[in-house]
Amino acid sequence: MQSAWQGLSDSQIKLVALGVDAFNLLGQLGQLAATPYPGATGRLALNGENRITRKLACAEFKAGVPAAAAYVE
Repeated sequence: MQSAWQGLSDSQIKLVALGVDAFNLLGQLGQLAATPYPGATGRLALNGENRITRKLACAEFKAGVPAAAAYVE
């Protein structure tokens, strides 16, 4: 990880502290307005105000086993 951080600007390094989704979005920002990113915590997209939005990934338990469910906002 540390070698990957060396090429990042100060403003980009701040995103790393927000978690794996923020770190992975660094390479996706150019496409994010047109194509949502399936992140670890939900589906991430860029809205009309250039803010990242997230639809949470949810699961429901069936017989004690989690199964993917619909995204929620």
